[in-house]
Formats: sequence, C-alpha cells, structure tokens
Amino acid sequence: MEMPIRRFWLFTANVDRIMAQGDMRALNVAASATTGESGQELQKRLVIELGTIQVLEETGPLYEKRDQAAFDQLKTMQ
Repeated sequence: MEMPIRRFWLFTANVDRIMAQGDMRALNVAASATTGESGQELQKRLVIELGTIQVLEETGPLYEKRDQAAFDQLKTMQ
C-alpha cells in the first residue's frame, strides 16, 4: 500500500473513462445497426477516429549492423 491516495483515485477515474470509451464504441455499433447505417459508413467513421498509424522505416540506427571492430576498440579504451 505504498501508492498515494490521490494517485489511486486518479487511476480509478481513468479506468472509468477508458471503459466509457469502449461502451461508447459499442453504442455506436448498436446505433448504426438500428438506424440502418451501413457497415462501410461506420468503418469510415472509425478509421477517421483511429487516425494515422505510424509506419516505421526499416532503415536507421535500429536496423544497422553492429561494427564489431569499433565496439571492441571502445571496450579497450577504459
């Protein structure tokens, strides 16, 4: 029980907020079924809500091969 009480209530409020977001999504799906909105229209609306997905390029420092000779040289520089 090392968590401060204010943080606990902040987390509790966020859990309710996240669950409400899921409930709103379910309500949108149910409403589109009863109003006759097509699945494509709902899909378009949800794609807009989702926003842009970040695509990482497969280049750059994460994908470069390790220069073992330079690494060994750095280890000997102590």
